Amino acid sequence: MNVYHYTSLDAVKGILRNKDICLWGTRYDSLNDPTDCIYAEEDILPEFKEFLKEKSVNENELEDIKIYPYVVSFSRIEDDFNMWRMYKAEIAIEFDAEVIKKMVDAKQEKNSIASQDELFWGECKYPKGKKEKRQAFAELYNTTSSTDKPVIEAREILPLIKRPEFANENEYRLYAFDCNLAVGDGENARECEVPHNIYTKCIQNKDFILYKEFHLPVNSLKGFIINVRDDAYFEKVKSHLELILLSSNIMKKMNIRKTRNGQNINLNI
Repeated sequence: MNVYHYTSLDAVKGILRNKDICLWGTRYDSLNDPTDCIYAEEDILPEFKEFLKEKSVNENELEDIKIYPYVVSFSRIEDDFNMWRMYKAEIAIEFDAEVIKKMVDAKQEKNSIASQDELFWGECKYPKGKKEKRQAFAELYNTTSSTDKPVIEAREILPLIKRPEFANENEYRLYAFDCNLAVGDGENARECEVPHNIYTKCIQNKDFILYKEFHLPVNSLKGFIINVRDDAYFEKVKSHLELILLSSNIMKKMNIRKTRNGQNINLNI
């Protein structure tokens, strides 16, 4: 199965690095909807904790820490007008979802729960109402490996539960967390609890955006869809993209094609 990351042409220059694919995962509170990744949290977590207490789990298993997701979005939908419009996208990058999943699975085998280097990958669910939220959570939780930190594990799958209004996005998410945030100030902060691998950028309204870098294997990259209707302009953009690939030492034949369903966007090339 292939998935698509809708973005700008300018972003492609940063994504295609030297023999590397690098995507930025934006922290949840810098997304367009800052409540997106925590939509199900207030309904699910209190009930889940009560359920665990009724099962007489020990105090260690009830341990809970606040973790903050950083998300890269993909869609199962190829070359979709609404996706082009929503992301104001100029290009859709095509990835092999199975390659991404295998990479994530391999990393999870090496890392402990709530590791700041751990990655997660999954298909979003779009429940309507509290009952469907519970059902969606149960389905996701039952697919995870059992650990001695079930509350933290629950927090790790909640970013896959989204509002039903966004169901037409058919979204898959690659994500990671800030976790074990520093406790105390200065010398009193425990070093092992200081977040790392976090970057910042400043946008036009002078707000800061926090993000993490997600490095994907080159063989996950399948192709590109360019959102331009004019044939001559498409050939120009395609040739520039091929040069970027060559300069990034990504020596792989790519399927570069023109949109059938996009909209006319002014590409500043």
